[in-house]
Parts: sequence; C-alpha cells; structure tokens
Amino acid sequence: MRYIFIINPAAGSGTGVQKIMPKIEAYFSEHPGNYKIIVTTKKRQGIELAKSEALLGGKVRIYACGGDGTLFDIVNGVAGCENVEIGIIPCGSGNDFIKYFSSDIDFFDIEAQVKGSSIPVDLINCGEYYAINQCFIGVDSDVAHNKNLLNKVPFLPGGLQYFLAIAAAVIRNESHNMELRIDNMLIPEKNYSIMTAANAPFYGGGFKSAPDALPSDGLLDFITIDHVSRRRIAAVIKKFKRGEHLGLDICHYFKGKSMTVRSKKDMKISLDGEIVIAKEITFKVCEKGAKIIVPSICTSGLKEKNKKNVGSNASISGAAPAMDKR
Repeated sequence: MRYIFIINPAAGSGTGVQKIMPKIEAYFSEHPGNYKIIVTTKKRQGIELAKSEALLGGKVRIYACGGDGTLFDIVNGVAGCENVEIGIIPCGSGNDFIKYFSSDIDFFDIEAQVKGSSIPVDLINCGEYYAINQCFIGVDSDVAHNKNLLNKVPFLPGGLQYFLAIAAAVIRNESHNMELRIDNMLIPEKNYSIMTAANAPFYGGGFKSAPDALPSDGLLDFITIDHVSRRRIAAVIKKFKRGEHLGLDICHYFKGKSMTVRSKKDMKISLDGEIVIAKEITFKVCEKGAKIIVPSICTSGLKEKNKKNVGSNASISGAAPAMDKR
C-alpha cells in the first residue's frame, strides 16, 4: 500500500502544512512505509497529482490535506479508479463532508488514518466534474462565489468569511428562474432562492441544509426554496442552518437519481464550493463512486446511523414513480 498526502498550503489561512506535515513525518519515522508528501503550488493542481498517483497502479491511499476544495480536487482526480481510497485530513475552514461522521473521530490522527477502514460512498456527477458533498444554485452559490473572493483577503478568518459572504448574498437576494426535471417529473419554470442537490447533510461551515441526506443510499436529496423577500430570507437562512427548513411551505424536498436544471440566463453553480457557469446542468448520482477512509473502527456505528435516518419521517413533496421518497 502506498500513502500519498496532498497538502494545500493555503488551506485554513495557510496553517495546513504547519499542522499536518510534522504529524505525518513523525508517524512514518516510527512506522516505516511507502509514503509521499506533495504540497500543491497552484489552484486545481491536486486533480492532476491525484490522477497521476492513481494511474501508477497498485493499492493507494490518497489523503486530501486541506479544505473542501482540496477534497474536490482529489475526488475528481481519482473518480472511477478502483485501486484508490480517499483520506480526508481537515485543514480548511469548512470541511463539511466529514461532519456526517461521528464527532469523536480524530481525522488528524495519522495512525488512525493509516489503519482505518474505508467505506463506499456515492458521488454527484455534474457533467465533467464530480462533487462528493453538495451542489447549489441560488443564494447558496452566491455565498460560495463571495467566499471564494474573500479567500483572497489576507488574515480574514474562515468564520468571518462565511458571515460576510452570507450577508452580501442576503442583501442582494437575487431571484433565480429555473426549470427542473427530477427523474421523470418536470417542474415548470419558477423563481427560487435556493436549489440544492445533496449527497451529505452539511455545507458552508456547518449549515444543515440537507438533514436527511445519506452519502451511501444510492440517491440524492433535492431541496428547493421558493424566492422570498429580503425581509424573510434572513429568517429562512436561520432555519436552513439548523436543518429546520423542510417543513416550510416554501420548501420542496425530493429524493431521486438525477435532476436537470435549465435557465435562460447563465447560472453560478456551486460544486462543493467550486463555481462553474452554465445555463443547464444535470446532477446525477454515481453510486459507490468513491471509497472514503474512516480513521477509526466505527463502520458498524455508521450503518446504524444510516438505518435511523432512512426511517425518518421528513416531509416530502412531489410525486414521481422513479423516486424513492423517504
């Protein structure tokens, strides 16, 4: 087994290398193994680095040492490679995907990362890219766009970046006119504030935007919120953060395999926080598209968590024969 640690030096206000590199080197000095540390030097470099390591063949664990953007790179570099297991060492400001797992798991424990088991999880296919967590159009993608801009401001903490990004999006409160097709059900064009395609529950540094999403159920959670006034959007976002929005009359929730979104004008689309621009996009589940390392012996606990969530009584609107509406 090879162990590849791809570190984004800009993650977490530049603390990634300082926090994790000494831990990696200390572990392998006491436990000799075939390992490599690679520090990226430019945006999106992680995709090619991960791909090149995967294509060398043999079993390999590739660790994303950074934030959500670093994980996005590794996922897109190794998607479809059966020989790769992906590790996550959260050095960034968000690290939302791993919030699905138990809070007592230490993702910084290198020994646990090396000895931990892996579990299959779904991915979201988005045309030429894959996402592992959540995709957005609307206020959420405006927040992600603003956050990416604020990343360039030196010495601005991640929490403050999210606050300012949200504030700017709320003040603007842009309406997004979209037509949706979820599996075989067409939803005519209307105005939305929020549209989410989710594989896991959290985004944006802890917003529980898809509270019932399960990363390994073979389905995606599609959540839309009708466009509302600036006065109301702030209250909606508070419920959105706590995962209490599914019962709102303006919120519509579906589970399905795919959703196509069309608009007459360009949309800012957030793929795990990475922004692409398009007038049309399809979000499609890629079942068991990746294997994620869980740095502790807790997979049985995760199975119990899945059973509990599948049995929840969340309110679901819409009707389509091809959708499992749980």
